[in-house]
Amino acid sequence: MHLLFTVENGETVDVRTAIQRHPYETRSLLTDALLFCCQEDILGDTLGTLHVEQSLRRELASFDGDQDKHVRGYMISGRLDPRMQASPRAGLLALALQVGGPLALIAVFYATHDAHRNLANRRTLDLLWDDIQEPSRQDLFRRAGQFAVHPSFHRWYNKLLVKDLDSLGVACLLHCLGVECVPRIIFARCSTDSMRKTWGIDGQVQYHPPDITPVIESGETFQATLQKLESLGFIKVTLDSITIDRRLADLLDQRPEILAWKVRATQLLVHVLPIHPDLELQNYTVLHKTMLPLLSHILSHLQEPDVLSVLGQSAGPGLHEAAELCIATSYFSDRDWRDRALATAGHIIQAHEQAHPHSQINAVFRARLATREACCALSRNLAVPAREGDRLPTFLRDTPWANAFVADIALLQACRCVQLSDLESAHQALATFEPCSNSKLESIQLKRVNTMQGAIYRFQGRFEEAYQILEPIYDPIQQSVGVLAHLSAVMCELGQHEAALVKIHGWLQLCTSPTPRAAARARLSEADAHLSSGLQNLVAGRSWSVSSCREIQAMYLALRASDHLSWFEHITVLIGLAVTEHIVGEPSDASRAWELVQSCCAHTYLTRGYTHVMVGFSLAELQLRRGMEATAALAKARQELNTVDRQFQFTGLGTTWSDILSNWLASYGHSRIHAVS
Repeated sequence: MHLLFTVENGETVDVRTAIQRHPYETRSLLTDALLFCCQEDILGDTLGTLHVEQSLRRELASFDGDQDKHVRGYMISGRLDPRMQASPRAGLLALALQVGGPLALIAVFYATHDAHRNLANRRTLDLLWDDIQEPSRQDLFRRAGQFAVHPSFHRWYNKLLVKDLDSLGVACLLHCLGVECVPRIIFARCSTDSMRKTWGIDGQVQYHPPDITPVIESGETFQATLQKLESLGFIKVTLDSITIDRRLADLLDQRPEILAWKVRATQLLVHVLPIHPDLELQNYTVLHKTMLPLLSHILSHLQEPDVLSVLGQSAGPGLHEAAELCIATSYFSDRDWRDRALATAGHIIQAHEQAHPHSQINAVFRARLATREACCALSRNLAVPAREGDRLPTFLRDTPWANAFVADIALLQACRCVQLSDLESAHQALATFEPCSNSKLESIQLKRVNTMQGAIYRFQGRFEEAYQILEPIYDPIQQSVGVLAHLSAVMCELGQHEAALVKIHGWLQLCTSPTPRAAARARLSEADAHLSSGLQNLVAGRSWSVSSCREIQAMYLALRASDHLSWFEHITVLIGLAVTEHIVGEPSDASRAWELVQSCCAHTYLTRGYTHVMVGFSLAELQLRRGMEATAALAKARQELNTVDRQFQFTGLGTTWSDILSNWLASYGHSRIHAVS
């Protein structure tokens, strides 16, 4: 909350500016506000609070940390001398430290010090103890932690921290994580029995014990250290989180060991966060989403050459492990985050190449990064798709680990072929990957390749073959939404709408914390299943209510603004909106919806083919419905239809929607649509 003033010309200014421009008017307004507070029961202690605040601010401004012994001794031991312990001050000092931290403690201690001889301090003590209500007292102490303080406080507090090296280390580590509230699960995953999982050169799972700093690996030592830091006011600890006093933490920026702790903070997240969903089936998504604020700060550390240099020479997780994490986290959040994570991975790989120019692993990582960047660009249509696999970095495929990543290149090439409507070449691209062993990583990659092969069979209208591939590899426990999306579409084309919806709803129930992209894809599959069911009802001559169609349209509308769908899925959404509007809406609105599909297809460089032809037939039917001449439009659509193969990228467009349009055209006396299979 901020106090602002509106001056004569309507401009809004802050308090300082208002006093400079209109000192007396501003003071009058503030006085009126102050007197009004005094008249309210809940703020009847306002004048006393104002007096005490002046005292606290004065003491902090004049605090000489180099000469202080009283507060430092209390902070270290937690005890006062017996006489003071029995006085009202003891409770006030404890409350000040608890609520406002060391700054509030210093202010209250010296503002009430020597009260038996210092009349001003006696009045402050009396007001705090007798007159000021508890809510006002706590609010004052909380604010005192933000008051201006003498520069010597920095040295004074640093001396407290360096008395215990474990406390100093954990304080630096927490500070370098960069957030005010650190989830405690990070440290629970760093105990001596918590192993980090990675892929070995043999393509099998490898286990690595934590190798960051001993103080966080021992539960008892770490808990004792947290208690010390809490007694110093540096943190507040709950069962789930550690809240850091950012003002105190910022005092650590100039410490010489801060560079080393930036590296340790990086290694901490590398150890905690899994790099592949199959290495942490239950918690993969939750962990990454929870840690995104911390990762954002760590990515800034990884832009610093000194951090990369030390990381490359330190024991424990190193540069390649950090690059793995950046690539893994690029699948989360928005596009800006993905670009930032991948750019950081590039910096890390470059640093390793400079340090180890002859390492074969460099080439694998460079190819993985280039492939991931190309996939992101393709999904956003940043370039016309091309067969340019030879432009990707090459690497030796002499180990199961290296060979497994050939699948990523094969999948990228297949996606490019699909966008070019060259489905046979897509099959050929997938055939370039072949496991060289029975390693777990290669098996996982083979499943991804098989999923894409099933999808291509679906796009070709070979639904039974697609089903035979996709059904055995779908595992709801592993929450493979990519398999689900294609399998449910194939089932719909085969008329198994209810069974498809059962799978989709089962996935939504089991996957309680999906990535935004996974959730959007599942919802899109659900909308497609309902739409396909309605279209097949129309083909069969059964009724389809307007309200039901509008409900499905609303499902597509909810997905239209999603930033987590690919270009292909965005077209699917637009087609869903166009079809539903065509069925229950006004012809003019439906025409605009189909024109939007047409525009999006052109913008995404989807090769002119069957989809464009079906859009042409849909627009022509709407012209007939509006009483317009459509002979030329139909002739053009039929001419184009003779030059393309029938394809089925979009659920129902190549099957039921074609049949529905044929029936409508026949009712106008025009011939049916006959596509080349």
